[in-house]
Amino acid sequence: MATQFLLWAAAVLAVLAAPARADLFGGYKLEVTYGSTAADGKLMTQAATSAKPTLKFADFEAGAKYTVIMVDPDAPSAKEAQAGKYYMHWILKDASGADLSGGTDALAYNGPTPPPGSGVHRYEFYV
Repeated sequence: MATQFLLWAAAVLAVLAAPARADLFGGYKLEVTYGSTAADGKLMTQAATSAKPTLKFADFEAGAKYTVIMVDPDAPSAKEAQAGKYYMHWILKDASGADLSGGTDALAYNGPTPPPGSGVHRYEFYV
C-alpha cells in the first residue's frame, strides 16, 4: 500500500486548505492542485505529489512578488514532531499573478516523502 499523507495549504496569515480555519487568518485563499486533485486536506499518495503543484492565489496584488514555502510540520514523524520545527520542502520566490507564475526556486521542490511508519504528515503552504 502506498504511503499516504495529508496536505494542507496556507497563505499569508491564512490556513487555506482548511476552509473552516481561513476566517481566522483574514480569509485568504490559496488553491494547491496536484494534477486534477485539489490538495484541500485530502490524503494523497507520494506518487501523486511527486511533481510541483499548480497554485492559484485569488488575493494577489497586481505587480506584487510573492514567496511560497512548503513545509512538513510533522517531521520526522507525527509522534516526534516539535512545535516550530518544520522540514522545508520547497521555496518559490518572486512569483506573481493569480497563478503565482514566473518565480524561481530558491529551494528545489522536494515532494512529500514521509518515512514508512511515521504516521500521517501534513504539508503546509505559505505565501
